[in-house]
Amino acid sequence: MGLIDKLCEENLLNPQLLSPENEGSRPMSGMEQVQRLSKMNLIDELSLLNLLSNRYRIPMLSEASGVVKARPTEKRIKTIFESIQILPILVGDHNAALLGAHSNWLGMAQIQFQYGGDLEWYLASQDQINSLLEKRELPQESSDETVSSLIQGLFEKAISLNASDIHLELKQDFLRVRFRIDGALKDMAKLSTVLSTQLLSRLKMLGAMDIAVQRQPQDGHYS
Repeated sequence: MGLIDKLCEENLLNPQLLSPENEGSRPMSGMEQVQRLSKMNLIDELSLLNLLSNRYRIPMLSEASGVVKARPTEKRIKTIFESIQILPILVGDHNAALLGAHSNWLGMAQIQFQYGGDLEWYLASQDQINSLLEKRELPQESSDETVSSLIQGLFEKAISLNASDIHLELKQDFLRVRFRIDGALKDMAKLSTVLSTQLLSRLKMLGAMDIAVQRQPQDGHYS
């Protein structure tokens, strides 16, 4: 059963509030529809989070066994949150991240890639997320700094895995990242498209390629 149908079945959403899709427009996923309705305050936040918790087996923040605290000041955190509405935190000494009703769930792979495979996920209300944000003074970070951090992370990950190539493929909803390891391409992450244009342009600049050329192969080198 789809997410929208489940919300209607449990009387958390009035089906009459669902607007028909415009002909020719990209159909929205169930999660995208839910996020749009949530932002319009047409779905109760706590009820929605409980349903998502049961559906996707992601615990609520109140179930965390360790002390929940903001991460040590990292310049990139605020930019990450503003772009995909996912907040990296610490639960005890473990890396964790918070998802809310407005989070871009496609961004989970990006956070997983940046903070490691043992990341713990929790669902949290907007008030809980805001409370953690307010406990920390986050310096503003430019998108250039975010892109540089992401590129550095890609290079470091590729080196640690002895990858010979990094393949970036722009899809409609995400940037696909693959590493060539032992001759085979392996999927590593699906990154948010928010910074994809700047990321690809920066890589072209590092490789001394022409950033204006979009659909022709180019040879570049960076060391």
